[in-house]
Amino acid sequence: MTTYKTKFGPIYYDSRSCRDSYPNIQLWDQPPKGGTPIKLQAAALRALKAAQREYAKRLGWDAGRIKKTGGRPIALTGSWRSCSFQAELYARDPRRYASPAGTGHTRGIAIDVSMNQPNLTKIWTALRVVGWKHARPDEPWHWSWGVSV
Repeated sequence: MTTYKTKFGPIYYDSRSCRDSYPNIQLWDQPPKGGTPIKLQAAALRALKAAQREYAKRLGWDAGRIKKTGGRPIALTGSWRSCSFQAELYARDPRRYASPAGTGHTRGIAIDVSMNQPNLTKIWTALRVVGWKHARPDEPWHWSWGVSV
């Protein structure tokens, strides 16, 4: 396993195999309550929260509102996936899904941004500004942190 230093802390990446556990995986119940929990490595989660603050700035929110709320939530359709679930998805449609060893989702460093929300251009800009990588031009929803996967 390789450790990469990022501005939001280390991320761990094993390019040879799929693992269901990394030492810094965190689960976050993103506001508003009742949404889908987000599971990412700690540095990727901090980077997502920074992108949400950046997104709020781009929407014209003042600093007090951003501090109080943590920014404007970015709706996701996916984050961490288990190796077995990714294997099921890949078996179902290998053109649409990556193999378990070939995706950042099983490593907790990839997100899928919901395409069913306003201001996608501002969201994508906010993600880029804080350092998220748009890894696949054919998948505008897929973003990775620290490593392009």
